[in-house]
Formats: sequence, structure tokens, C-alpha cells
Amino acid sequence: MFSCLSAVIMMSVSASLMAQSNEPTGESSLMSWFTVTAQKDSSYYKYVVKRLEVGTRITHLTLLDDTRGTPYSGSFVGTVTQLREDQDFAPVKFYIQYKVKPYFGLGLSYDKVAAEAGDWGLHGAGTGGSDGTAKLSGPLVYLLGCYPTSTKFTPFCEVGTAFYSASFDYSGTLDKAFLLNSAKGFYLAVGCDWDLEEQFSVNVFGRYMHVSDVTGSYYLNDTKQDNIIFTMSNLTFGLGAKFIF
Repeated sequence: MFSCLSAVIMMSVSASLMAQSNEPTGESSLMSWFTVTAQKDSSYYKYVVKRLEVGTRITHLTLLDDTRGTPYSGSFVGTVTQLREDQDFAPVKFYIQYKVKPYFGLGLSYDKVAAEAGDWGLHGAGTGGSDGTAKLSGPLVYLLGCYPTSTKFTPFCEVGTAFYSASFDYSGTLDKAFLLNSAKGFYLAVGCDWDLEEQFSVNVFGRYMHVSDVTGSYYLNDTKQDNIIFTMSNLTFGLGAKFIF
């Protein structure tokens, strides 16, 4: 009887010791946490750091074709024969880009273009005026090429497509409406980044944008009067700032 009791006690103690040996210690749990964290960090550094970039620009616009025909004969619409750039220097030309390789990447940005439409000087100096402002806005999708150097300067280029929605803000008091169709643009841009800090740079930027004719219809008192053609191809120059993850 005593021998049986002793055997049961010994088996219980052995089982308890074995269970304790299989339980993770505080040190092994901490090491496991560090291992998982390191794996997560390695993915972040591999796929995000020095690859993902976000920034914005201020730009100056120059239209390439700002006159057309004569009043009611080959004009933009009706008596409108001139376009004037409506500059907007707010830093809202946001962009985000991802470098697949140090010298190649993909990008997405936002752009807007605006021009006043009018007949200034129609009947001599000081006559005529603006009927309102034609506006284009939308996303740009582009391929990015970079030329890394051993200096703080990195030249780059972009080739992309713009997808613009179009509208017209009429500034008069008559019952007029200018309804515009969407338009596409194709562009080539060049620039150069200047690294000020490891994760911050500024850049200069120049772009040629070919925009398909912006077409539409002009209405007076709900009756169509004429077709609209606005030529909005342009050169853009800008300054930007960028954060590198």
C-alpha cells in the first residue's frame, strides 16, 4: 500500500516538472515578440522606406493657343476670341508616387487648369470683357524615371495621361449656359529634386501638356446657339516639396 502511494506521488511530481519545462518563460516570450516585430519592420523597410513619396507643388500656367478666329467666325464661341490664364498659386497640386526601383516608379497626381474666356478690345481699347472662366480638373497618372547621383540632386522625368472634367463659370447676368465635355491630356515633364534632409526634398518642375480640344455647347434662354471649342494645351512651371517615407 505504501509503495503504491509513493509511486503515485512520484508520477505526479514528474508530470508537474515536465509541464513547467514546456511552458514558455518570460524571456522566450519576449524574444518571440521581437522576432515578429522584426519581421514586420523588415517588410516595411523593404516595400515602403525610400519607395513611397508624397508631395505638392505650386505652378504657373502658360497657354499655348490663346486666340482663335474672329467674332462668330472660327472663334472659341460667339464673340469669344481670347483666353487668359487664370493663375492659382495655392499649393494644392498634390501627388503620390512609388519607386519600384531607384530609377523607375509610378505616380498619381491632381491637376487643375483655368482660363478666362473673353473678347477684350472687341470694339477698341477698353471694350469687351470676360464671359467667365473655363476650368479643367482631374487626376494625372504617370510613369516616373529618375537618375540617382552621388550628390543631393536627382533629375527626374514623367510621362503621363490626364483625365480632366470640364466646367464653365459664367460671370454675366443673362440666361446663358456653357456646357463642356470632359477632355484628356498627354504630357511630358522634367525636373530635379534637391534633398534637404534624409526624408525631405524640394524640386523644380516643368511640363508640356497637350490637351484635346475642350468641346461643348453654348445656350441662351435654354436654346443652343453655338458650339464651343477651347484650346487648353499649356506649359507649366512649378516648385514643389516632397516627403520620403
